[in-house]
Amino acid sequence: MEGSNCKLFKQVLRWQVISILDAFTELVIFGVAISVIWGIQMSASRKARVLMAFMPRLPYVVLLLMCGCVTIR
Repeated sequence: MEGSNCKLFKQVLRWQVISILDAFTELVIFGVAISVIWGIQMSASRKARVLMAFMPRLPYVVLLLMCGCVTIR
């Protein structure tokens, strides 16, 4: 019985690490987009439109982090 609990714990831990790395990667991609757009000479509205293409992924990051916090408890 203890072997199966240890196996389950390792699997949950593995998915938590994957989720955290996935959230971090999404934030890095958004940060790179901001840093690239910041230096380009174009109107603020066009910059905002480009950044909006990356914004739908941000709620995904929030959900990943919430799920990670729930499984830790």
